[in-house]
Amino acid sequence: MKGMSIVHAILFFSYGYLVTAPHSGYAATTVEELDLRVKELEERLRKLEARVNGVQEESVPSTASAAKSSRSQNYIVPELMVKKIHGAGAGDEGELRFYIRLKNNYGRDVTSFDGVFVLENLAGSPLLEFAASIRKAIAGGNTTSWVGAIDIDGTDEGQHRVMRASKEDLVLKLSLKSVTFADGSMQTFDNK
Repeated sequence: MKGMSIVHAILFFSYGYLVTAPHSGYAATTVEELDLRVKELEERLRKLEARVNGVQEESVPSTASAAKSSRSQNYIVPELMVKKIHGAGAGDEGELRFYIRLKNNYGRDVTSFDGVFVLENLAGSPLLEFAASIRKAIAGGNTTSWVGAIDIDGTDEGQHRVMRASKEDLVLKLSLKSVTFADGSMQTFDNK
């Protein structure tokens, strides 16, 4: 029965005749053989789906008590909603304020996290980095909003590039340092 494709099985069931697979040397002779092959393929598909789901579940640590990962994944995903400049005058004094939506991709509730936000241009070149220590609960799979601001330094070229760029021309990334969960456990990341 090896070599029988699902396409051949579909043709058989759709048109009511036996289909041979000349490339494999296999000829389906009975409906029972085709049923068995379809069941085998469905079982293989279930196993593949279970492996894929298992990999996804393993990528989100279940026990994070002092666990260290080599790098932070997309566990907390930021999205830049609005970028505003407040109080900037001729002396470039004021602040650059960011309104950010944060999505918790962990399967668990997060109470706080520390990390570094990186604003890049569309080519992937970093323009500005700023550290953030966020103490805001986010249920697993949910989103929340956060507002952060940095003081404008008249000599920082990255800040000026971010101020001149439109929101659509900026990509916001988050490099996590640590995450604290609602059960009190913590996960830290070695971002090198």
